[in-house]
Amino acid sequence: MDTDFAWVISDQANNIYGLGHLKFRQDSEAQIAGLYFVPEVIGKGLGKSLVQIMFTECRSKRTKAVILSATKTAKCFYQSVGFEQIGPPPRL
Repeated sequence: MDTDFAWVISDQANNIYGLGHLKFRQDSEAQIAGLYFVPEVIGKGLGKSLVQIMFTECRSKRTKAVILSATKTAKCFYQSVGFEQIGPPPRL
């Protein structure tokens, strides 16, 4: 966990609405290991804001690439914040 960053999105009453998990790897890459929100806040910009915070952290560490694996339902979201699909989805 010493190379990981985690954010918890909550309100003043400590209701948790989401979380983000960013891992820094030894090869100058970072991985978005998790980005989750409760249904009530999806579409309100919290995901985009949190990804921008993650990108800022990556720039401060001079990260050369940010990678992730996403579900089909999250593909459009990640494309909207600048990610591109670079390979076929993994087969099970």
